[in-house]
Amino acid sequence: MNEERNKLNSPSGSVIPLGTIVKPYGEVSGVTNRGGERYYFLAGGIGVSLMPADLIEKMHSQNIERRREERVA
Repeated sequence: MNEERNKLNSPSGSVIPLGTIVKPYGEVSGVTNRGGERYYFLAGGIGVSLMPADLIEKMHSQNIERRREERVA
């Protein structure tokens, strides 16, 4: 079980689709590569942010896991 959780919490390597909501940061409105690193543009209540992919992909995975747990409960 811990192995599954670690997979969900690590960056997947696949790009999160545009329009996806990543709580608490906002909606994915763009993706770019800078210096060999992937970044996401997120639009939310506080404006537009440029965030590193490892953080955003981890948050996205955690949000998916929470939704799964809520359905089971």
